[in-house]
Amino acid sequence: MGLMMVRVLAMAKILDVPSFANYSGGLLVSNTFCMLGCIGLYPLLQRELPVQLVRRREQVGTVLLVQCLLVATVCAVVGILLAAAGVSVMGLHPALLAVGVLHGLSQQVFLAVTLESRSRGQPLQFAQQNLGRAGVAIALGCGVGVALESATAVLLAEAVASLLLTLKIFCGVLQRSRIKATVVFVLAARRMGRIPWPSAIALMAVLFVSFAFLNADRWVAAQLLQPTAFALYAFAWTLLLVAQSLQAVINASFFPLLARRFASAGSSAAFELCARASFGLLLACAVVSWPAGWLLNAVVLNWFPVYAESTSTIDIFLWVAALRISDFWSSYFIILGKENRLLLVYLAVGMLVFVGWMYAVQPWANEAITIDEIAWLSVALSVVGYIATFLTAWSTRRS
Repeated sequence: MGLMMVRVLAMAKILDVPSFANYSGGLLVSNTFCMLGCIGLYPLLQRELPVQLVRRREQVGTVLLVQCLLVATVCAVVGILLAAAGVSVMGLHPALLAVGVLHGLSQQVFLAVTLESRSRGQPLQFAQQNLGRAGVAIALGCGVGVALESATAVLLAEAVASLLLTLKIFCGVLQRSRIKATVVFVLAARRMGRIPWPSAIALMAVLFVSFAFLNADRWVAAQLLQPTAFALYAFAWTLLLVAQSLQAVINASFFPLLARRFASAGSSAAFELCARASFGLLLACAVVSWPAGWLLNAVVLNWFPVYAESTSTIDIFLWVAALRISDFWSSYFIILGKENRLLLVYLAVGMLVFVGWMYAVQPWANEAITIDEIAWLSVALSVVGYIATFLTAWSTRRS
């Protein structure tokens, strides 16, 4: 996670401000693509693969994994074709949009393939795979950035490197499952109709709303701010990007632990474990927030003076990062099979907060909207969402 943060900071140093804005826009497209979750198959795989491996039905699990890869690839092809047809998003050039989609595909298939090691109870192997990917990405990305000074070239290089590493890991998955690649791909294509699509669609809806929760402010910033101001906002948002990535890594090990607790002791015990983990980590983040803020501001002022105006936004984002790192309530709902209730909570909170922020800031009449005003949208979504999901989880702890 440290390397991934260094990668973004390195791009801010290597690229000029407009190019860094393009790089940030490409990453936003990439993360948005991952929001699809292979049309819900990725969270379905996350829930089903550990069960299949425990039951020694490795080939069944591998078929579901390949189905996830195939759906992700089809989604990426559709996105790239739309970009080739001239579709533009956030004012991004179609070529940058297409590369952003490819970058998102590389992230999605990497997560899907490495889910096999996590499902086997081997988080250290996943950590090593993640470390290798981060090391290759920063080395290749920085080299391409220095040589070509192009955000599109950097994103393309990172995507290709990640896809090659994913291919290597996938070959190991096939060896452990003892099934040939041609056989598993044929079975995956033939059995597409057997996938429980209603469950997958419901999980995709949860991912979509959750992603909107985490990234709504960044989309608003991309639409309302000028490129230079958006670059400042994206630079500060690096802190939240790292926080979300760190939470994902922690949850990769905590999710199966929580699932085992629910299976052995019921929902009350699972809620207690989730509460201890969430509030304990929140307290730890609050303790280190002040020294972390001081250190980050010193780094920005001394090494990235062109982004000095973003320090006030970084101070705001420190508290948002603490909430996002310590939020395990969505995992609790998914394990209990109550993703529909989680979806309703997200929708209600999102609409309430967004309407309140629009009324308070009035962006249609505010020609000089600041990056801090947009940052408070992220604060409101995180605080209200955290409280609402906790209270809802508390009310369902004995279900």
